[in-house]
Amino acid sequence: MAIDVKDYNIASFALWAGDYYQLDFMAKRSSKEDKITEYQKFPQDLINKIEKHHLDHYIERRNSFLKEKGLNKYPVLETEHLRATIWEISDFEYCMRGYLKDLDWEEQFFDRIHPKTNAPTNEKSRINSVKNHIYERKLGTIWKIGLSRNCIVKIDEMGLIEAIYYICEPRIPEKHKKIIDQFIEVLKKFDDGDPVFSIQEI
Repeated sequence: MAIDVKDYNIASFALWAGDYYQLDFMAKRSSKEDKITEYQKFPQDLINKIEKHHLDHYIERRNSFLKEKGLNKYPVLETEHLRATIWEISDFEYCMRGYLKDLDWEEQFFDRIHPKTNAPTNEKSRINSVKNHIYERKLGTIWKIGLSRNCIVKIDEMGLIEAIYYICEPRIPEKHKKIIDQFIEVLKKFDDGDPVFSIQEI
């Protein structure tokens, strides 16, 4: 199958986030888009068929494993340019892993983290307003947000977002709402519009 560099990068981001639904979607789309022209030889046709067979077999086995382990459903937040998965680490610790699904928007994304000196004032204030406590690193940025500064957000040089949210809330419905609301606020710092929440099932 033909490999697109952008798709390859996005697929690696999705794998890091555990976003298997998106991986399957991209794999199936790539398989449909691959066409053998009349100028291609039989060996190339055969290779493509073998690759597709191996891919289908892998997806079937992997999805069976994830279903058996109860990992075939997971929450997702999505904006126009970003996509993020949410995972429970413990009863009081939750993790969001986000990534760029539109690499053409990469420059604008990083401008929102490190505004240029000539950036509009509103863009600078957007990030400065959440930098209650920030550490500049060689390859990325870390800061704490939230009223109690109990959400730690890390962004690396690839634009991968990892947010760890600590919450002590015994009431399950209220806790889940607070978790989603907190991670929505994180993503809104990097993209316009309200992130859309959904449950993905593979």
